[in-house]
Amino acid sequence: MYLKDNSIVNKNIESFKTIHVIGISGIGLSALSHILDSKNIKISGSTNAFNKQTEKLQNKGIQINLHDANNLQNPDLVIITQEIPKDNPELKKALELNIPVVTYPQAVGMLLGSYKKVISISGTHGKSTSTAMLVTILHQLNIPFNAIIGTDVVALGYKNYHIDSNSEIFVIEACEYMDAFLNYNPYINLTTNIEWDHFDYFKSEKQYLESFQNLFNKSQYNILNSDYKLALQLNRVDVTYKEKESTNLKLAITGNHNRTNALGVKHVCGRLGISEEQFNTAIQAFTHSARRMEVVKQTDTQIIYTDYGHHPTEVKVTLQALREKHPDSSICLFFQPHQYSRTIQTLGLFQDAFLNADKVVITDIYDARDTKQDKEAMNTSKLIDSINHENIHNGISVDNCKQNFDDITKNHDIVMVMGAGDITKMIDYY
Repeated sequence: MYLKDNSIVNKNIESFKTIHVIGISGIGLSALSHILDSKNIKISGSTNAFNKQTEKLQNKGIQINLHDANNLQNPDLVIITQEIPKDNPELKKALELNIPVVTYPQAVGMLLGSYKKVISISGTHGKSTSTAMLVTILHQLNIPFNAIIGTDVVALGYKNYHIDSNSEIFVIEACEYMDAFLNYNPYINLTTNIEWDHFDYFKSEKQYLESFQNLFNKSQYNILNSDYKLALQLNRVDVTYKEKESTNLKLAITGNHNRTNALGVKHVCGRLGISEEQFNTAIQAFTHSARRMEVVKQTDTQIIYTDYGHHPTEVKVTLQALREKHPDSSICLFFQPHQYSRTIQTLGLFQDAFLNADKVVITDIYDARDTKQDKEAMNTSKLIDSINHENIHNGISVDNCKQNFDDITKNHDIVMVMGAGDITKMIDYY
């Protein structure tokens, strides 16, 4: 996108000795920065907000500042998050100085070229959980690996990466947004499901499906959940599995979707030579990962969870898992819709997504790359009107929900705070 010489992405990223990372607080870029730092590359970074990830990097002596053109000290390479605005002062300065600029997935592709066994975990939903499951199993079985995960993993000491310089295995959570995963050449690819998403980039189901097909064409071995209709149109599939085949799996966590994710991971393990007995033992160590049905507070009368789910399918399956875990509880859900465009396109799917919650509070819609037209076409009230639920309320804003949290939840022993935007401010998660 910003490269005058596209051959740069074919270089080994270790050939660059100083790298500046714009958007270093993101879950993927922070993990990549840890790995590049371990390879004796001098890393600096910038962010619009400090968080747990920047704190971990700063503890290693990595200099991180708020966005400012003065942060750019003539590095060999600049890596940017895909969402960085074009008027970012550091990006503009890098382009003026003809410093090569690559996106996060391009940089990951440059890194992965050094590994013989790249395992990509792709799919519309369940990527982070499935990746966390796989790395937990590898960790439990003492199988050397490297990894970048889109969530902090309990088994890795709440890290979102893993490094083993002697391993040829690299596990990567592979996102489809802007065709990011097409920068990778997987040895094994697991696709957890396919359901049209990222509507600001993929303008049709056909375009979305083509992106996954291109990934399958690049991968040596493809494993696919075939429960979704779009999945049935893919070619070059080596193994398929379905939710109904996962019912006998014994996990430490609840939820049909978690059992289905685990079945896909089991097929990956089989391809790696891990026995069924080894899998069944090691998977028990997976209890959760950060912001995936994670308990953030527990008192004598209430348990508060948080979850990253934002697509209606994710909301529905997470609430099913929560109800399975707490069948006799009264569940209050705070949900922040993510993107006006996604809310418009998935409106019909929200209708029955909340039935396992006793009370639903919908906050304002989180604005991410939305157009003026999208914002004019959708609002929280319209979403609420489309939902089939007897006890649903407009929370107005995240701040309003935080101020009235105790009053709203006083009759509920289980509370779920869900969304991919800034809803975690309600519980001071970051």
